[in-house]
This record gives sequence, structure tokens and C-alpha cells, in this order.
Amino acid sequence: EDTLSWGIVMYSLTEDVYDYLEKILIQDNSTTYLDGQVIRKLILTSDNSIWAATNLGISRIDPKTFAVTNYRKHDFGTNSLSSDLVNDIVEDMNSNIWVATEDGLNKLDPQTDEFKFLGEKNGLPTNNLKSIQVDNSGDLWVGSSNGVSKIEISVGYNNPIIINYDVKDGLQGYDFIP
Repeated sequence: EDTLSWGIVMYSLTEDVYDYLEKILIQDNSTTYLDGQVIRKLILTSDNSIWAATNLGISRIDPKTFAVTNYRKHDFGTNSLSSDLVNDIVEDMNSNIWVATEDGLNKLDPQTDEFKFLGEKNGLPTNNLKSIQVDNSGDLWVGSSNGVSKIEISVGYNNPIIINYDVKDGLQGYDFIP
């Protein structure tokens, strides 16, 4: 026995088998996968889509075709996530997708694929957002590294009312994670 080739197995493929395997590889290379390797949350939305919050943006998996659409931060234009590091994701009562990132809150309208941004300049206590929930009234509750915020979107998406809570309001601390 040749001890230099231990662990190596050589196969001779027929042309038919090679052609078959090559088609699988070509099909695999043309498939889109989730960009992120760390999935922080999965949600099933009202249209039966699966959304993944990851360390590299968000991804939508089509329920019929299983095609994946990835949404990431990009430097061109303004229609993108504010950060690729996504901590939480939720769907509101109007089928909008809300994304809590390390650099602000993003709202994605899945019909238009347009993002809107809320952050410190809009009244949040920080852009470092950790968690998000929708209450029975349709308003958002966002946990951050600087307390909890209620975002009253039921009054309108363009000018939401933001109410911030912290230790002065009786919270046990500042950091609220999912």
C-alpha cells in the first residue's frame, strides 16, 4: 500500500455522470442564499413569507419558490438598511417590516421595497436598538441600550409620537435585549 495517499480517493466519472453533476453545480451557483451566517430571529409574516434577521441584514424567503431576497446597507442612495447588524425584526398590522439595528430603526414597505429610518434625530434615546414588539394597538415598543421607547405609529407613519422610558421611570436598568 502507498501510505502517501491515505485519505484520498480518486473516482473516474463517466461523461454522463459528469454532465449531471455539472448541472447541479451550475444550478447551485445561480441560487441566492441568506447573506448572514448568524440568524438572530425568524418570523412568518401575513403573506407566509419567512424573514430572517441576521448579522448581515435581513432576508426574505418566498413561500412559493423559496427564492431569497437579501436586504443590506449600501452607500449609494438612501433606500437601504441603516446597518447590516440586525438585532430584531417584526411585522406590524399593515404588513410593514420593522427592523431594529445597531444604527437605528428601519421600516420596510414590502409592496414598494422602500425603507424609512427612525433614530436619535427623530427622538429615540439611542440608535443602538436591541429588540422590538408590536402591541395590540399597533404601536411599537423598542428596547435599546438606553431604555425602552414606545413609538405610536397608529397616529401615522410620517410623524410618529415617541415616548422614552428609563430608570427615572422605574425601569430596572438601561439595556433591553430580545
